Amino acid sequence: MGEEGVDDEHIIFNLEDHTKIINLDEGEFFNFNDSNVSNPNEINKPLIYYYWLADTATTSHVSNRHDAFCTYHPLKDTIVSGVGNVKAKAEGQGTVELISSYEGHNYVIHLQNVLHIPTNQNNLISLGRWDKVGGHYQGGGGVITLNSRKGIPVLQGNRIENNLYKMNVAIRKPDISSSLITSTSQTFVTNEMAQSWEIWHRRFGHIGYSGLQNMVTKNLVDRFNVDLNSPKPDCITCTKAKQFIEPFGQKSDHKYKPGELTHIDLWGKYDIASINNNYCYIVFVDDSERFVTIEFLKTKDQAAQKVIEYLAYLKAHDKYPKGIRINRGKEFVNETLNNWCRNQGIEIQMTAPYSPSQNGIAERMNQTIVELACAMIQGSPQFLWEYAVKHASYLRNQSYTKSLHNTTPYERRFKKKPNVSHLREFGTPVWVLIQGQNVP
Repeated sequence: MGEEGVDDEHIIFNLEDHTKIINLDEGEFFNFNDSNVSNPNEINKPLIYYYWLADTATTSHVSNRHDAFCTYHPLKDTIVSGVGNVKAKAEGQGTVELISSYEGHNYVIHLQNVLHIPTNQNNLISLGRWDKVGGHYQGGGGVITLNSRKGIPVLQGNRIENNLYKMNVAIRKPDISSSLITSTSQTFVTNEMAQSWEIWHRRFGHIGYSGLQNMVTKNLVDRFNVDLNSPKPDCITCTKAKQFIEPFGQKSDHKYKPGELTHIDLWGKYDIASINNNYCYIVFVDDSERFVTIEFLKTKDQAAQKVIEYLAYLKAHDKYPKGIRINRGKEFVNETLNNWCRNQGIEIQMTAPYSPSQNGIAERMNQTIVELACAMIQGSPQFLWEYAVKHASYLRNQSYTKSLHNTTPYERRFKKKPNVSHLREFGTPVWVLIQGQNVP
């Protein structure tokens, strides 16, 4: 979260017993030579307990509670912006004291220049500030530890869910003094530790390492946290699922604007019905954006109607379709589609008989999607092939595409880089919260 017209904030770390202070840059002070090992169960200092979230994305500390501040001064006409350029008003700014405990050592963490935003849903701690003043944090095995500049651990927590970590941290109520402190569990969230190439290869549906490397080198996506020094082992699943053939056609030039030309191909009929009782799918590839759209069919004769619906969608979203490129299959060459396109002024570009390579963009994309889906569905029930295909197209839209050079199909369409931090391997177990009156 960034602010307008607010001074840079600082973080001070020290012990309750001020016997020796080490003066560091950025307004940071440490006293780790003498530990306060008072009885953690003895409570004679009121504490304020509620959730705080820590994230590397936020640039300022934020509290939505006025009574958490030790010092406070009002702010006038101070607007802060968050994710999605959402605006909020900061009512004030001041200092908040957090109390931490690590292996019997109690620490008071002073957060300076904390913004008071009553409308903010969460209280935020900037891990970016922690890193900037020389501290660091590390994790593994479901545990995260925050260390001082000298490497002294001051906080540790256990992961509970969704990259959330439960920490022994409390808010001390201001204006009350005592030599004894206590702590309680609070919740922090932080970025996931860097994962290996192999893990990201599986998360991206078995896209090749070269494509992943290009995404890192060209900075095509956000939150792609990969360990660059990890190995890139051969993938047995890819060897089983992917079959190499010569590519269809040659590389084409982008002569059209987004939505003007769409490459279309049909896949199926598959022997096994999907979980939604579908047997086929139709793939739409935008010539300019290379953005992939998938529609599933129960029978091939539904293809013409799906094409009409897709083109109508483009027109409704201020696109101007001028042509479609298809093969000569009877699912496309029919009176329904021909008449509709003629009335709309849309050209139908058909391949020559027995020449699928003339529709090479759609053919290659179909091949890519099928290979990724086959790799992802290994070991899963075959009736899940529809979800594997849908996920494969989702991943392709957020991945490196050679014809687009320094961007992704997602960024071409939505004008922003995709955030891939949420990706997990296809088939990863999930827990679903069921709500409603009919819950057993």
